[in-house]
Amino acid sequence: MNTIREIIIADSKCLETYIDELINLLVSHTSVESQQIRNIVAEIVGRLLADFPETIFDTISSELKSNNNLTIATMARSVKFAGSRLKHQMTLQFLTDDLIALRNSTDIEVKKSALEALTSIIHSNWVAMK
Repeated sequence: MNTIREIIIADSKCLETYIDELINLLVSHTSVESQQIRNIVAEIVGRLLADFPETIFDTISSELKSNNNLTIATMARSVKFAGSRLKHQMTLQFLTDDLIALRNSTDIEVKKSALEALTSIIHSNWVAMK
């Protein structure tokens, strides 16, 4: 996972032809018990969301409605990592709506991750939101 993250940091466009397979791999690791792995997955997905919003938005949005709280928290956290780099206004609006809906979750990790993601979106897009 660290290698994938480093490749994305260096040049995410080189992975464009593999994005579907990569997202499937990452989603399969969103519910593992290791918090460290989930954090790396969230960072990778967030960076990919910023670079390929049209390609992976639907996956993130659907996983935010998953029945697995670890998956939901990981995907919410991924939006936090995309926050300042994500500029597509419609994507931001839809993700914000999904994250606000998570405030009713009974899982504290889901609520925390959603709040962190919303905070990131607000801080990085404050001028655009006015």
